[in-house]
Amino acid sequence: MEPVFLNAGLDHVKGGIGTGKTSWGYWYGEGPFLDIPRVGRVKLNRVLRRPSLSPLDKGEWRRILSLPGPPRFFKALKAYHEGNHLEALVYLQTCQELPEVWALMGFIMLLQDKPKGAISFFETYLAEGKEREILDGMGLVPYLTCDIGLGVEMGVTISHRGIRALLARCYRGLGHLDGARGALERLAFAGKDPFVILELVELFFAQGEYDRVVDLVHDLVNETPLHTLTLLYLAMSLEALGALRVALMAYNAAIRRRKDRDPHLIKLIRYRRLLLYQKMGRGRRYRQEVLRLWEEDPHYQDIDARVVEVL
Repeated sequence: MEPVFLNAGLDHVKGGIGTGKTSWGYWYGEGPFLDIPRVGRVKLNRVLRRPSLSPLDKGEWRRILSLPGPPRFFKALKAYHEGNHLEALVYLQTCQELPEVWALMGFIMLLQDKPKGAISFFETYLAEGKEREILDGMGLVPYLTCDIGLGVEMGVTISHRGIRALLARCYRGLGHLDGARGALERLAFAGKDPFVILELVELFFAQGEYDRVVDLVHDLVNETPLHTLTLLYLAMSLEALGALRVALMAYNAAIRRRKDRDPHLIKLIRYRRLLLYQKMGRGRRYRQEVLRLWEEDPHYQDIDARVVEVL
């Protein structure tokens, strides 16, 4: 089974600055729903939706540049917002006592397609301990957006949670799965992001750590198509561990809800389940499922050969 996100890199990186508040530190997409190929239509938890950020006009920048504080940092923000990244880096290097500086330099590295450099800056930012020192008082929200795979856009602000989410995707895009794993595990403790849970499950499964998959999602409720796919990984992990009856329960839980699920995902679950029926020696049920799937799609996987086998 091909992972959905595990092998994806970062694309279409953009940066900017707005005014407003972000309660979570990162978001996905532009609205309350995401249509993800091979998965389905996902309704996002409110904290994972794009916040309302107002654009900055020239008058606002004049006010900002006149504020008391480090003028070079203010000039760096303006340069970043206008896309003058090298100029922004020059200014930022003169005010490294501010924790925001390290995250912002990481943003610029990604905008210049230098993920290794971004990782170094992000790690330094997280090690500093403090999220922000000056941005909150200014009401400014520097952000970065990028495609993390299958057209799913993620937006990130300067916050521990946001930078850790971005760091995980940077590591993943470079194939450094241990680094991605560390960041994803920290994020998974919050338990509110089905993307993080799925990516961590895909990583565990790819590395053969089926018990870790079971520990992480054994009590998962099938609320969104992302949960459906995660339950498929749970079922396959249980099957690999030899817990066939419990694996069958997980397959059934994954297939129970079909609204907004991609038909290919449902078909894959059904196919994996019929293979389990065969493994469990449940020949009658195996035959029924083979014939049903063949009637719907006679060219799916090896279902045509299996029909010949059961007739």
